[in-house]
Amino acid sequence: MKAKAMQAICKKMLKWTSAPTAEVRIHSFRQGLTRFADNSITQNVQELTDGVTFTARFGNRIGSASSTSVDDASLKRVVSEAERVARAVNPDKDLLPFLGMKKYKKMLGFVRKTADTGPDFRARQVGKVIKAAKAKRLTTAGIYSNSVARIAIANTAGLFVTHANSNASTSITMMTKDSAGWASDGHRDIDKIPIKNVIDTAIDKALKSHKPKAIKPGKYTVILEPDAVSNLLLFLAWGGLNGLALYEKRSCFSGMQNKLVVNPKITLTDDAYHPLQNGMPFDWEGMPRQAVTLIEKGRFIDGVYDRGTAKKAKKKPTGHGQPQPNTWGAFPGNMVVEPGDATLDEMIASLDRGILVTQFHYTNIINPKKLDITGMTRSGTFWVEKGKIKYPIKNMRFTQGVPLALRNVRMVGKDLKNASSLFGGGFVVPPLMIKDFTFSSGTDF
Repeated sequence: MKAKAMQAICKKMLKWTSAPTAEVRIHSFRQGLTRFADNSITQNVQELTDGVTFTARFGNRIGSASSTSVDDASLKRVVSEAERVARAVNPDKDLLPFLGMKKYKKMLGFVRKTADTGPDFRARQVGKVIKAAKAKRLTTAGIYSNSVARIAIANTAGLFVTHANSNASTSITMMTKDSAGWASDGHRDIDKIPIKNVIDTAIDKALKSHKPKAIKPGKYTVILEPDAVSNLLLFLAWGGLNGLALYEKRSCFSGMQNKLVVNPKITLTDDAYHPLQNGMPFDWEGMPRQAVTLIEKGRFIDGVYDRGTAKKAKKKPTGHGQPQPNTWGAFPGNMVVEPGDATLDEMIASLDRGILVTQFHYTNIINPKKLDITGMTRSGTFWVEKGKIKYPIKNMRFTQGVPLALRNVRMVGKDLKNASSLFGGGFVVPPLMIKDFTFSSGTDF
């Protein structure tokens, strides 16, 4: 759905409502996705989803309704349902007025070729993956996708903003009978995905993972590649850097402002404008999104805030809000770790004894206050000794506190990767070397 069509829908719905104040949010998503498995293309999917949410307010009463149909009859039903809900609910004294227009920075989030690329191009790229797998007598599986997401927000206070993001990504697993190797990459510009590098990395990990050995659970020095690092930061974003969690003293960093909380090698920002990010210039309340320093040289500075939490905490909103009413708080969705000065190869060469981890999966939280999490390694886990990868090891379960892991950082890599394809951004991170990382058991997965 284009911006003009979104604007027309917003105008109609705001005209139809009897509510004194109201808001319309539109999310239009189009994705082409090619799946492959067992060295063959197995599925080609073209998804087109338009979603409209209407929010009506009568004083401090607020109600919302949504639809994936955008014909006039459906839109009128959504307006009516939102008004019915708003009249029925209890008043919410914490609601704030809708925002009018603000000044927003321009952002290069959309590449036309990425949006328009069809299944023929994806099939040719997947053909390269399958050809490379067969040449090495491997079996491959994965995806290649391209998408465009557009949003619009409009309200009775005069706000109307739109933004479009394009994204392309590939995830490749190469397998032998007893091993697997994985690699991925993504970019707003489909031409900037280094498909050969992704293929070669997945093949290399699969071949090196043949005949893995078991090691005992315990504390080890690890080198986490960027995708594993991003997994840790996802939990830190929700549990440590959410302004509402900080205000309610649920965060692992509550009461720790300006104190050293992690290794001084770590500087962490939330920056939607970083060239490797793919964020939005505004949040879901219409606030301009700001670049925020979260941790500076190991010291906790602050989290991110929506308008409601900022008012309670006597802070300034940072442009990270969710739609009202919001019980989750603000979320830093564009996190960036400042790079160090070592390549991944140099980090491996410096390690006397330890483990190289490609990625984690099935990761879950154990203790929200301490931010202890657990998960498993996957598709490329190796024993490193005297600066060289010696042999593959069987996958392990880890049980680890995220703040403790960041306190134990010993090296920060210099090469950054956007290790996530979330709409609105991701995690731009380098590899990290961390001492005393706890592996609690082996795993059969």
